[in-house]
Amino acid sequence: MEIIWTDLTSGGHISMQNQKEKNGNVDSFGSCLLTFTVVSGLFFSLIGCVSQTPSKPIELRLKSEVGRTEVVHYHTHSVVKTFAADQIAREKYDEMDFKAKTKTTKIDEKKNIHQVVSVFEKDGFMNLHDMAFPELDESIEMIFTPLAEVEKAGLRPKGGIFYVPPISLPENPVAVGETWTMKSRWISSHNGLKMELDLVSILKRLVPCAQKDLCADLEVSGQVHVPQLKKSPVQIESQIKGRILFAVNAGTVLWSEIRNKDKIKTGDELVEIEACLESLMTAPADYLIKKELIPDCKVTTDGGSKAAVA
Repeated sequence: MEIIWTDLTSGGHISMQNQKEKNGNVDSFGSCLLTFTVVSGLFFSLIGCVSQTPSKPIELRLKSEVGRTEVVHYHTHSVVKTFAADQIAREKYDEMDFKAKTKTTKIDEKKNIHQVVSVFEKDGFMNLHDMAFPELDESIEMIFTPLAEVEKAGLRPKGGIFYVPPISLPENPVAVGETWTMKSRWISSHNGLKMELDLVSILKRLVPCAQKDLCADLEVSGQVHVPQLKKSPVQIESQIKGRILFAVNAGTVLWSEIRNKDKIKTGDELVEIEACLESLMTAPADYLIKKELIPDCKVTTDGGSKAAVA
């Protein structure tokens, strides 16, 4: 199961002592936001697929079998712009690819899914822990409930980014057009700030996908809040939108593209961050939605021309 939430404040050390310290640290706070690619505003089309609307609501749950091994290819791209007195002072671009492997080791009596997650390939320099992934050649034992709640994340204490559900799933069956919400909180491991995620999901449609499966086309949008900064000179705006292709029978994410636009303002300095994260399951082969599809999202395009063929 892929993890798609990231730590908004990774690497950020916001001090409330004086304005000089705040201005000096806006870059480090902004650099962490570039990895906060929790869910994008992509509108994609499933070419060659016929939308299916069942007569009754469907249940969306994480599922797996002992021994199942999933491989997911991720690509992330970000642009960070720093303005001083309304003029661009700095501009930074980052790109990274990595591949993660998840092996299911146990399904317990509560239908919780026990998995070992590892990253075996990485091309880039972003911190994967800030994205709730193990680092290269590291393995983490995870336990997920059918609703994607995290019961265990290795030896990491609860309350951190690793315990944010990797996907928002509804408690009750839903029909096409229905929405549900998720609120999650965690504490940044870098500066102790409390983070709050408010997310709204909608089941846009159901389409055939992979081999004889049915995929839920999910649209997600929301915001991240930092309550401790509400009365501080540091102002934050966060826009999160995205699309997820969730295989109903297999109970896993086959594809997603997630984007965020964030602004951090302190004094006369402004940092604007745009980032995207695209994922594609490449194994098992039965779950591959399109052979020629390669994760390659760019913040300079809206992803509207991307076609995911089931």
